[in-house]
Amino acid sequence: MRDITIEDRESLKAFLDGVEEPRRQQAAVFIAARAALRAAPELQVFFDFEHNKKPLKPLPVLRSLLISSVAATMPTEDIRFSADAAAVTAAAFAAAVTWGAIQRDAALWVEDADAETGNLSIDIAPLWDGANPLDVDWQFLLDRMRDDPSGADWSFWITWYQGILDGVPQNWPLLHEIATTDRIDWDAPAQEVNDKINGIVTLYRLDEAIKNHALDRKVVFNAQTNRLAAEDIEERDLEEIVKSLRAALRRFVSRVTQDNQGNRMGAHIHAACKVWIKRFRAEISKNKDSTSGLAHCLRMNQLELQTIVRNERFETDGDLNRLLNELADVESQIMVAAPEVLEARKAANLVKIELYEADYLVAAKRMTHGMMLDSEGSLEMMMAWVFIPYMMHPYPMNKRKRQSLLPMAHYPEARES
Repeated sequence: MRDITIEDRESLKAFLDGVEEPRRQQAAVFIAARAALRAAPELQVFFDFEHNKKPLKPLPVLRSLLISSVAATMPTEDIRFSADAAAVTAAAFAAAVTWGAIQRDAALWVEDADAETGNLSIDIAPLWDGANPLDVDWQFLLDRMRDDPSGADWSFWITWYQGILDGVPQNWPLLHEIATTDRIDWDAPAQEVNDKINGIVTLYRLDEAIKNHALDRKVVFNAQTNRLAAEDIEERDLEEIVKSLRAALRRFVSRVTQDNQGNRMGAHIHAACKVWIKRFRAEISKNKDSTSGLAHCLRMNQLELQTIVRNERFETDGDLNRLLNELADVESQIMVAAPEVLEARKAANLVKIELYEADYLVAAKRMTHGMMLDSEGSLEMMMAWVFIPYMMHPYPMNKRKRQSLLPMAHYPEARES
Protein backbone atom coordinates (compact mmCIF):
# COMPACT_ATOMS: atom_id res chain seq x y z
CA MET A 1 0.00 0.00 0.00
CA ARG A 2 1.44 3.37 -0.95
CA ASP A 3 1.78 6.24 1.52
CA ILE A 4 -1.25 8.55 1.44
CA THR A 5 -1.68 11.81 3.29
CA ILE A 6 -5.11 13.46 3.35
CA GLU A 7 -5.72 16.19 5.90
CA ASP A 8 -7.95 18.72 4.11
CA ARG A 9 -10.01 19.29 1.00
CA GLU A 10 -7.01 20.25 -1.14
CA SER A 11 -5.03 17.11 -0.30
CA LEU A 12 -8.13 14.99 -0.99
CA LYS A 13 -8.53 16.68 -4.36
CA ALA A 14 -4.84 16.10 -5.10
CA PHE A 15 -5.20 12.41 -4.28
CA LEU A 16 -8.20 12.06 -6.61
CA ASP A 17 -6.43 13.97 -9.39
CA GLY A 18 -3.65 11.39 -9.20
CA VAL A 19 -6.04 8.54 -10.02
CA GLU A 20 -6.59 7.78 -13.71
CA GLU A 21 -10.08 7.71 -15.19
CA PRO A 22 -12.40 5.86 -15.08
CA ARG A 23 -11.25 4.67 -11.65
CA ARG A 24 -11.01 8.25 -10.33
CA GLN A 25 -14.77 8.65 -10.32
CA GLN A 26 -15.29 5.50 -8.29
CA ALA A 27 -12.57 6.46 -5.82
CA ALA A 28 -14.43 9.72 -5.27
CA VAL A 29 -17.74 7.92 -4.86
CA PHE A 30 -16.31 5.49 -2.31
CA ILE A 31 -14.57 8.16 -0.20
CA ALA A 32 -17.40 10.69 -0.33
CA ALA A 33 -20.09 8.12 0.45
CA ARG A 34 -18.25 6.76 3.50
CA ALA A 35 -17.54 10.31 4.72
CA ALA A 36 -21.21 11.25 4.43
CA LEU A 37 -22.37 8.01 6.08
CA ARG A 38 -19.88 8.45 8.89
CA ALA A 39 -21.09 11.96 9.75
CA ALA A 40 -24.81 11.34 9.12
CA PRO A 41 -25.89 11.05 12.80
CA GLU A 42 -24.79 14.65 13.35
CA LEU A 43 -27.69 15.74 11.14
CA GLN A 44 -30.26 14.42 13.60
CA VAL A 45 -30.45 17.83 15.29
CA PHE A 46 -31.90 19.20 12.03
CA PHE A 47 -34.36 16.34 11.39
CA ASP A 48 -38.04 17.14 11.54
CA PHE A 49 -39.96 14.15 12.95
CA GLU A 50 -42.74 16.13 14.60
CA HIS A 51 -43.61 18.83 12.03
CA ASN A 52 -41.83 21.46 14.09
CA LYS A 53 -40.46 23.18 10.96
CA LYS A 54 -36.88 22.01 11.30
CA PRO A 55 -35.03 22.35 7.99
CA LEU A 56 -34.51 18.66 7.08
CA LYS A 57 -36.79 15.70 6.56
CA PRO A 58 -34.93 12.47 7.43
CA LEU A 59 -36.14 10.47 4.42
CA PRO A 60 -34.48 12.49 1.60
CA VAL A 61 -31.21 12.52 3.54
CA LEU A 62 -31.30 8.77 4.16
CA ARG A 63 -32.18 8.12 0.52
CA SER A 64 -29.21 10.22 -0.63
CA LEU A 65 -26.92 8.24 1.65
CA LEU A 66 -28.35 4.98 0.29
CA ILE A 67 -27.86 6.08 -3.32
CA SER A 68 -24.26 7.12 -2.71
CA SER A 69 -23.47 3.79 -1.01
CA VAL A 70 -25.03 1.82 -3.89
CA ALA A 71 -23.08 3.91 -6.42
CA ALA A 72 -19.78 2.65 -5.01
CA THR A 73 -20.73 -1.01 -5.34
CA MET A 74 -23.17 -1.16 -8.27
CA PRO A 75 -22.64 2.10 -10.20
CA THR A 76 -25.20 3.18 -12.77
CA GLU A 77 -25.42 6.37 -14.79
CA ASP A 78 -28.14 7.88 -12.61
CA ILE A 79 -26.21 7.55 -9.31
CA ARG A 80 -22.69 8.75 -10.09
CA PHE A 81 -20.59 11.52 -8.57
CA SER A 82 -17.85 13.53 -10.25
CA ALA A 83 -14.44 13.59 -8.53
CA ASP A 84 -14.63 17.30 -7.76
CA ALA A 85 -18.18 17.12 -6.42
CA ALA A 86 -17.23 14.16 -4.26
CA ALA A 87 -14.31 16.07 -2.76
CA VAL A 88 -16.65 18.94 -1.91
CA THR A 89 -19.16 16.51 -0.39
CA ALA A 90 -16.55 14.80 1.75
CA ALA A 91 -15.13 18.14 2.89
CA ALA A 92 -18.59 19.38 3.82
CA PHE A 93 -19.20 16.40 6.07
CA ALA A 94 -15.70 16.03 7.46
CA ALA A 95 -14.74 17.71 10.71
CA ALA A 96 -11.05 17.77 11.58
CA VAL A 97 -11.46 14.57 13.60
CA THR A 98 -12.63 12.61 10.53
CA TRP A 99 -9.85 13.46 8.04
CA GLY A 100 -7.89 10.54 9.42
CA ALA A 101 -10.84 8.26 8.63
CA ILE A 102 -11.00 9.67 5.10
CA GLN A 103 -7.29 8.99 4.68
CA ARG A 104 -7.86 5.37 5.77
CA ASP A 105 -10.71 5.11 3.25
CA ALA A 106 -8.39 6.29 0.47
CA ALA A 107 -5.77 3.73 1.49
CA LEU A 108 -8.46 1.04 1.65
CA TRP A 109 -9.59 1.95 -1.86
CA VAL A 110 -6.03 1.85 -3.24
CA GLU A 111 -5.51 -1.62 -1.77
CA ASP A 112 -8.82 -3.33 -2.53
CA ALA A 113 -10.69 -1.56 -5.36
CA ASP A 114 -11.33 -3.36 -8.63
CA ALA A 115 -8.29 -2.95 -10.87
CA GLU A 116 -10.32 -1.94 -13.93
CA THR A 117 -13.48 -0.21 -12.73
CA GLY A 118 -12.41 1.13 -9.33
CA ASN A 119 -15.55 -0.28 -7.73
CA LEU A 120 -15.32 -1.05 -4.02
CA SER A 121 -18.18 -2.01 -1.76
CA ILE A 122 -18.96 0.41 1.06
CA ASP A 123 -19.32 -2.50 3.48
CA ILE A 124 -15.72 -3.66 3.05
CA ALA A 125 -14.86 -2.31 6.52
CA PRO A 126 -16.58 -0.58 9.48
CA LEU A 127 -16.97 3.17 9.09
CA TRP A 128 -14.87 3.87 12.18
CA ASP A 129 -11.53 2.40 13.16
CA GLY A 130 -12.36 1.79 16.80
CA ALA A 131 -15.05 3.49 18.89
CA ASN A 132 -17.69 5.58 17.12
CA PRO A 133 -17.24 9.18 18.31
CA LEU A 134 -20.78 9.98 17.11
CA ASP A 135 -22.43 7.07 18.91
CA VAL A 136 -24.39 9.41 21.22
CA ASP A 137 -25.89 11.14 18.17
CA TRP A 138 -26.69 7.80 16.55
CA GLN A 139 -28.40 6.47 19.67
CA PHE A 140 -30.44 9.66 19.94
CA LEU A 141 -31.49 9.31 16.27
CA LEU A 142 -32.35 5.65 16.90
CA ASP A 143 -34.70 6.63 19.71
CA ARG A 144 -36.42 9.21 17.51
CA MET A 145 -36.88 6.70 14.69
CA ARG A 146 -38.29 4.04 17.00
CA ASP A 147 -40.74 6.49 18.57
CA ASP A 148 -41.76 8.39 15.43
CA PRO A 149 -45.07 10.18 16.28
CA SER A 150 -46.34 9.51 12.73
CA GLY A 151 -46.11 5.76 13.28
CA ALA A 152 -43.66 5.28 10.40
CA ASP A 153 -41.64 2.07 10.53
CA TRP A 154 -37.94 2.96 10.21
CA SER A 155 -36.66 -0.60 10.81
CA PHE A 156 -35.15 -0.95 7.33
CA TRP A 157 -33.13 2.24 7.71
CA ILE A 158 -32.00 1.33 11.23
CA THR A 159 -30.82 -2.14 10.16
CA TRP A 160 -29.18 -0.80 7.01
CA TYR A 161 -27.24 1.99 8.70
CA GLN A 162 -26.16 -0.12 11.65
CA GLY A 163 -24.90 -2.74 9.20
CA ILE A 164 -22.95 -0.14 7.21
CA LEU A 165 -21.59 1.26 10.47
CA ASP A 166 -20.32 -2.18 11.52
CA GLY A 167 -19.08 -3.31 8.08
CA VAL A 168 -21.71 -6.06 7.78
CA PRO A 169 -22.05 -7.44 4.19
CA GLN A 170 -25.12 -5.97 2.51
CA ASN A 171 -27.63 -7.33 0.00
CA TRP A 172 -26.59 -4.92 -2.76
CA PRO A 173 -29.11 -6.03 -5.44
CA LEU A 174 -31.86 -5.31 -2.90
CA LEU A 175 -30.39 -1.92 -1.99
CA HIS A 176 -29.92 -1.06 -5.68
CA GLU A 177 -33.57 -1.79 -6.38
CA ILE A 178 -34.73 0.35 -3.45
CA ALA A 179 -32.44 3.20 -4.53
CA THR A 180 -33.52 3.20 -8.18
CA THR A 181 -37.06 1.79 -8.31
CA ASP A 182 -39.89 3.91 -9.68
CA ARG A 183 -42.41 2.04 -7.53
CA ILE A 184 -41.72 4.34 -4.57
CA ASP A 185 -43.08 7.88 -4.42
CA TRP A 186 -40.33 9.50 -2.39
CA ASP A 187 -42.44 12.64 -1.93
CA ALA A 188 -45.09 10.64 -0.06
CA PRO A 189 -45.27 10.59 3.76
CA ALA A 190 -42.53 8.59 5.50
CA GLN A 191 -44.99 5.94 6.66
CA GLU A 192 -46.07 5.20 3.06
CA VAL A 193 -42.51 5.22 1.69
CA ASN A 194 -41.17 2.93 4.43
CA ASP A 195 -44.07 0.51 3.94
CA LYS A 196 -43.19 0.29 0.23
CA ILE A 197 -39.56 -0.40 1.12
CA ASN A 198 -40.56 -3.10 3.60
CA GLY A 199 -42.65 -4.69 0.86
CA ILE A 200 -39.61 -4.89 -1.44
CA VAL A 201 -37.53 -6.36 1.40
CA THR A 202 -40.19 -9.01 2.06
CA LEU A 203 -40.25 -10.04 -1.61
CA TYR A 204 -36.47 -10.41 -1.62
CA ARG A 205 -36.59 -12.56 1.49
CA LEU A 206 -39.28 -14.70 -0.10
CA ASP A 207 -37.26 -15.02 -3.29
CA GLU A 208 -34.18 -16.09 -1.32
CA ALA A 209 -36.25 -18.65 0.55
CA ILE A 210 -37.75 -20.21 -2.56
CA LYS A 211 -34.35 -20.23 -4.33
CA ASN A 212 -35.80 -20.74 -7.80
CA HIS A 213 -37.90 -23.76 -6.77
CA ALA A 214 -41.29 -22.13 -6.42
CA LEU A 215 -43.31 -25.26 -7.20
CA ASP A 216 -41.22 -28.01 -5.66
CA ARG A 217 -40.60 -26.27 -2.33
CA LYS A 218 -42.78 -24.96 0.47
CA VAL A 219 -41.98 -21.74 2.29
CA VAL A 220 -42.23 -21.75 6.08
CA PHE A 221 -41.49 -19.20 8.79
CA ASN A 222 -38.71 -20.17 11.17
CA ALA A 223 -39.53 -18.52 14.50
CA GLN A 224 -36.03 -19.09 15.88
CA THR A 225 -34.23 -17.25 13.06
CA ASN A 226 -37.13 -14.88 12.30
CA ARG A 227 -36.73 -15.70 8.60
CA LEU A 228 -38.55 -17.51 5.83
CA ALA A 229 -37.07 -20.84 4.81
CA ALA A 230 -37.63 -23.28 1.92
CA GLU A 231 -38.29 -26.94 2.65
CA ASP A 232 -39.35 -29.99 0.66
CA ILE A 233 -43.11 -30.30 0.32
CA GLU A 234 -42.91 -33.73 1.93
CA GLU A 235 -40.21 -36.17 2.85
CA ARG A 236 -39.63 -38.81 0.19
CA ASP A 237 -37.58 -41.98 0.17
CA LEU A 238 -34.71 -41.18 -2.18
CA GLU A 239 -32.45 -44.07 -1.17
CA GLU A 240 -33.06 -46.16 -4.30
CA ILE A 241 -32.70 -43.15 -6.59
CA VAL A 242 -29.40 -42.17 -4.95
CA LYS A 243 -28.20 -45.78 -5.27
CA SER A 244 -29.10 -45.71 -8.97
CA LEU A 245 -27.02 -42.59 -9.53
CA ARG A 246 -24.01 -43.93 -7.70
CA ALA A 247 -24.27 -47.28 -9.50
CA ALA A 248 -24.41 -45.54 -12.88
CA LEU A 249 -21.21 -43.65 -12.08
CA ARG A 250 -19.46 -46.81 -10.84
CA ARG A 251 -20.36 -48.71 -14.01
CA PHE A 252 -19.14 -45.84 -16.18
CA VAL A 253 -15.78 -45.60 -14.37
CA SER A 254 -15.35 -49.37 -14.51
CA ARG A 255 -15.98 -49.46 -18.28
CA VAL A 256 -13.67 -46.61 -19.25
CA THR A 257 -10.81 -47.67 -16.96
CA GLN A 258 -10.92 -51.24 -18.32
CA ASP A 259 -10.96 -50.10 -21.95
CA ASN A 260 -8.03 -51.93 -23.60
CA GLN A 261 -8.45 -50.54 -27.09
CA GLY A 262 -5.29 -49.46 -28.80
CA ASN A 263 -6.32 -45.78 -29.01
CA ARG A 264 -6.70 -45.62 -25.19
CA MET A 265 -9.98 -43.76 -25.63
CA GLY A 266 -11.22 -44.95 -22.25
CA ALA A 267 -8.25 -43.38 -20.49
CA HIS A 268 -8.85 -40.09 -22.33
CA ILE A 269 -12.51 -40.08 -21.36
CA HIS A 270 -11.75 -40.89 -17.73
CA ALA A 271 -9.18 -38.07 -17.54
CA ALA A 272 -11.66 -35.59 -19.02
CA CYS A 273 -14.46 -36.62 -16.65
CA LYS A 274 -12.48 -37.33 -13.47
CA VAL A 275 -13.03 -33.94 -11.82
CA TRP A 276 -16.69 -33.90 -12.85
CA ILE A 277 -17.26 -37.36 -11.36
CA LYS A 278 -15.69 -36.32 -8.05
CA ARG A 279 -17.85 -33.18 -7.80
CA PHE A 280 -20.99 -35.04 -8.85
CA ARG A 281 -20.50 -37.69 -6.18
CA ALA A 282 -20.02 -35.01 -3.53
CA GLU A 283 -23.20 -33.20 -4.63
CA ILE A 284 -25.19 -36.45 -4.58
CA SER A 285 -24.14 -37.02 -0.97
CA LYS A 286 -24.97 -33.44 -0.07
CA ASN A 287 -28.49 -33.60 -1.59
CA LYS A 288 -29.38 -37.24 -0.89
CA ASP A 289 -32.25 -36.26 1.45
CA SER A 290 -33.68 -33.37 -0.60
CA THR A 291 -35.89 -34.09 -3.59
CA SER A 292 -35.54 -30.63 -5.12
CA GLY A 293 -31.83 -30.46 -4.32
CA LEU A 294 -31.14 -33.85 -5.90
CA ALA A 295 -33.18 -32.96 -8.99
CA HIS A 296 -31.32 -29.66 -9.41
CA CYS A 297 -27.96 -31.33 -8.82
CA LEU A 298 -28.72 -34.00 -11.41
CA ARG A 299 -29.88 -31.46 -14.00
CA MET A 300 -26.81 -29.24 -13.61
CA ASN A 301 -24.44 -32.21 -13.82
CA GLN A 302 -26.17 -33.54 -16.93
CA LEU A 303 -25.60 -30.18 -18.61
CA GLU A 304 -21.98 -30.11 -17.44
CA LEU A 305 -21.34 -33.60 -18.80
CA GLN A 306 -22.90 -32.65 -22.13
CA THR A 307 -20.53 -29.67 -22.28
CA ILE A 308 -17.55 -31.97 -21.67
CA VAL A 309 -18.75 -34.27 -24.43
CA ARG A 310 -19.01 -31.39 -26.90
CA ASN A 311 -15.72 -29.77 -25.96
CA GLU A 312 -13.76 -33.03 -26.08
CA ARG A 313 -15.60 -34.33 -29.19
CA PHE A 314 -16.76 -37.52 -27.47
CA GLU A 315 -20.20 -37.54 -29.14
CA THR A 316 -19.78 -41.00 -30.63
CA ASP A 317 -18.53 -42.72 -27.48
CA GLY A 318 -20.88 -45.49 -26.40
CA ASP A 319 -19.96 -45.41 -22.71
CA LEU A 320 -20.68 -41.70 -22.39
CA ASN A 321 -23.97 -42.00 -24.27
CA ARG A 322 -24.98 -44.88 -22.02
CA LEU A 323 -24.19 -42.78 -18.92
CA LEU A 324 -26.21 -39.84 -20.24
CA ASN A 325 -29.16 -42.15 -20.90
CA GLU A 326 -28.93 -43.63 -17.40
CA LEU A 327 -28.87 -40.13 -15.86
CA ALA A 328 -31.92 -39.17 -17.91
CA ASP A 329 -33.68 -42.31 -16.68
CA VAL A 330 -32.90 -41.43 -13.03
CA GLU A 331 -34.23 -37.93 -13.66
CA SER A 332 -37.51 -39.47 -14.83
CA GLN A 333 -37.60 -41.58 -11.68
CA ILE A 334 -37.32 -38.42 -9.54
CA MET A 335 -40.21 -36.78 -11.39
CA VAL A 336 -42.37 -39.87 -10.96
CA ALA A 337 -41.55 -40.02 -7.24
CA ALA A 338 -42.02 -36.27 -6.77
CA PRO A 339 -44.58 -34.78 -9.20
CA GLU A 340 -43.88 -31.29 -7.83
CA VAL A 341 -40.41 -31.46 -9.42
CA LEU A 342 -42.04 -32.20 -12.77
CA GLU A 343 -44.41 -29.25 -12.33
CA ALA A 344 -41.51 -26.96 -11.48
CA ARG A 345 -39.62 -28.09 -14.61
CA LYS A 346 -42.69 -27.57 -16.79
CA ALA A 347 -43.24 -24.09 -15.35
CA ALA A 348 -39.61 -23.17 -15.97
CA ASN A 349 -39.87 -24.34 -19.58
CA LEU A 350 -43.02 -22.26 -20.09
CA VAL A 351 -41.15 -19.19 -18.85
CA LYS A 352 -38.35 -19.89 -21.32
CA ILE A 353 -40.86 -20.20 -24.15
CA GLU A 354 -42.46 -16.88 -23.20
CA LEU A 355 -39.06 -15.18 -23.10
CA TYR A 356 -38.12 -16.57 -26.52
CA GLU A 357 -41.45 -15.42 -27.94
CA ALA A 358 -40.96 -11.94 -26.45
CA ASP A 359 -37.45 -11.70 -27.92
CA TYR A 360 -38.76 -12.77 -31.31
CA LEU A 361 -41.59 -10.22 -31.11
CA VAL A 362 -39.20 -7.39 -30.25
CA ALA A 363 -36.90 -8.34 -33.12
CA ALA A 364 -39.81 -8.46 -35.56
CA LYS A 365 -41.09 -5.06 -34.44
CA ARG A 366 -37.69 -3.49 -34.71
CA MET A 367 -37.42 -4.78 -38.25
CA THR A 368 -40.90 -3.43 -39.06
CA HIS A 369 -40.02 -0.09 -37.51
CA GLY A 370 -36.91 0.08 -39.67
CA MET A 371 -38.96 -0.68 -42.76
CA MET A 372 -41.39 2.08 -41.79
CA LEU A 373 -38.56 4.61 -41.43
CA ASP A 374 -37.18 3.62 -44.84
CA SER A 375 -40.56 3.86 -46.57
CA GLU A 376 -42.75 6.66 -47.86
CA GLY A 377 -46.42 7.30 -48.48
CA SER A 378 -48.90 4.45 -48.21
CA LEU A 379 -46.22 1.86 -47.41
CA GLU A 380 -45.03 3.96 -44.45
CA MET A 381 -48.61 4.26 -43.19
CA MET A 382 -49.17 0.53 -43.55
CA MET A 383 -46.01 -0.23 -41.54
CA ALA A 384 -47.04 2.29 -38.89
CA TRP A 385 -50.39 0.56 -38.47
CA VAL A 386 -48.54 -2.60 -37.47
CA PHE A 387 -47.59 -0.82 -34.25
CA ILE A 388 -51.11 0.15 -33.18
CA PRO A 389 -51.83 -3.10 -31.25
CA TYR A 390 -48.36 -2.80 -29.75
CA MET A 391 -49.12 0.72 -28.51
CA MET A 392 -52.27 -0.50 -26.80
CA HIS A 393 -50.31 -3.23 -24.98
CA PRO A 394 -49.80 -2.32 -21.30
CA TYR A 395 -46.33 -3.76 -20.79
CA PRO A 396 -43.52 -3.37 -23.28
CA MET A 397 -42.45 0.28 -23.30
CA ASN A 398 -43.06 3.54 -21.55
CA LYS A 399 -45.36 6.19 -22.98
CA ARG A 400 -42.59 8.34 -24.41
CA LYS A 401 -41.09 5.46 -26.39
CA ARG A 402 -44.47 4.36 -27.70
CA GLN A 403 -45.12 7.86 -29.02
CA SER A 404 -41.70 7.94 -30.69
CA LEU A 405 -42.54 4.74 -32.57
CA LEU A 406 -45.75 6.08 -34.03
CA PRO A 407 -46.31 9.85 -34.35
CA MET A 408 -50.08 9.64 -33.95
CA ALA A 409 -50.63 13.23 -34.99
CA HIS A 410 -49.71 12.18 -38.54
CA TYR A 411 -52.42 9.50 -38.57
CA PRO A 412 -55.76 11.00 -37.51
CA GLU A 413 -57.64 7.71 -37.97
CA ALA A 414 -55.31 5.95 -35.56
CA ARG A 415 -55.48 8.80 -33.06
CA GLU A 416 -59.27 8.73 -33.02
CA SER A 417 -59.36 4.95 -32.59
